[in-house]
Amino acid sequence: MLSVFDLIAILLVLTAVFGWVNHRLIRLPHTIGLLMMGLVASLVLVGVELMFPDETVYEQLIDLLRRIDFQSTVLEGMLGFLLFAGFRPSSALVP
Repeated sequence: MLSVFDLIAILLVLTAVFGWVNHRLIRLPHTIGLLMMGLVASLVLVGVELMFPDETVYEQLIDLLRRIDFQSTVLEGMLGFLLFAGFRPSSALVP
């Protein structure tokens, strides 16, 4: 079974790989490229599950996601990173 640490590590590696592929090959804006590749990756997972109905791809992930308290995770863990990522200093303030 995947632990929370394993899931975070997998998501970080996938994000880095998708970002590199976007930067080197696709050359879309960063946010749009990651969004498109995430959409394609999720469609591939859905296709794999439809092609192999005996395999349970999502069972472990569903169990893990049901144990996460998303309100505290977003407010206490991710909000600072999300606000910092959206901050761009004005060119008039930077010498």
